[in-house]
Amino acid sequence: MKKHLLLIMLWSLATLAWAQSQTETINKTAGFKNAGGAKVLSVENIHGFVHVEAYNGNTVELVAEKEIKANNQQEVAKGMQEVQVKLIETADSIYVYLDAPFIFRKKSRGRNMNINLDDIKYKYQVDMTLRVPAKINLALSTVTEGDVTVTGVTGDLKIRNVNGPLKLTNVAGKTDASTVNGRIDIFYAGNPPADSEFKTVNGNINVHYAPNLNATVSFKSLNGQFYTDLNDVEMMPVQVIKNSEGRGSGTVYKIDKKQNYQVGKGGPALRFETLNGNIYLKKKES
Repeated sequence: MKKHLLLIMLWSLATLAWAQSQTETINKTAGFKNAGGAKVLSVENIHGFVHVEAYNGNTVELVAEKEIKANNQQEVAKGMQEVQVKLIETADSIYVYLDAPFIFRKKSRGRNMNINLDDIKYKYQVDMTLRVPAKINLALSTVTEGDVTVTGVTGDLKIRNVNGPLKLTNVAGKTDASTVNGRIDIFYAGNPPADSEFKTVNGNINVHYAPNLNATVSFKSLNGQFYTDLNDVEMMPVQVIKNSEGRGSGTVYKIDKKQNYQVGKGGPALRFETLNGNIYLKKKES
């Protein structure tokens, strides 16, 4: 009984530590100054999800839900003032990112970022939901407290997470998807037209390909297996790579340990890698 009472008291103290909170809804709309050519949207979050959905429009619409928690209202107010959602427009690119005194960048924007939380006495989270044109290239990332999802985008995809999953639905572009602790789920409306990579450390990788897949597939998993429903598969010869430096008067050759498989007529390289998890490559259900 005393043990249960102690646990209840500790839980109550933990709840009281973040007894104060405040939320804010931030709406931003941006367009591309250059009407023609490729368009890029870069979103860099830290604590919170990033959800992107294509729609029949030409602008990028952002709704960000910001929440600050602290043990007193003074720290909540400080967090509300310090944590800001920034948006920058250029001719063919839009950049969305978090800005705060404890976030340090080598440039005004970009992914060279350091975070110093030593003096922060509040907890912050920003959940970002965006509507974008379908034909757009995406570079999305978050670190924790949320997933990254994309729906209906046909451009190139560079998607990053650390502690959370990735889910891409009805996409059709070159894909670079990576997380550390989380699964990857991808449903292609059109197969990737260029080399693509899918990596996680702890989690399964599930890729659902569109009909008539032509690709070169390789996979690597230390504590997992590769499963597929592909029928038209042929094992390719092991690749031997010439070392241009050489040793002494001879030439050194390196054998690539990854086994490659030709699917259909062959084509873009699809590389799958996980440490603790299985890899599934199967046809998308209609």
